[in-house]
Amino acid sequence: MRHAGTGLRLSLGRTAPDRVRISVTDWAPGVAVRLRESGRDAEGGRGLFLVDHLSDGWGSVVDDARKTVWFELQA
Repeated sequence: MRHAGTGLRLSLGRTAPDRVRISVTDWAPGVAVRLRESGRDAEGGRGLFLVDHLSDGWGSVVDDARKTVWFELQA
């Protein structure tokens, strides 16, 4: 989100009675989302690492107009 520069939309909803899905959409088309390792002294690059380790699952959807990253948690 720090580098979006295009504005963003945050959505929150239930996918089941005990599950919540949070999604963030920005308008930076065609930018692939991938989990990567950050060096010990890196100032960024840990967001998806944290999402991957703290959530019950996550994914992304990228098209020519926008990018959405979502994750789910037990609620």
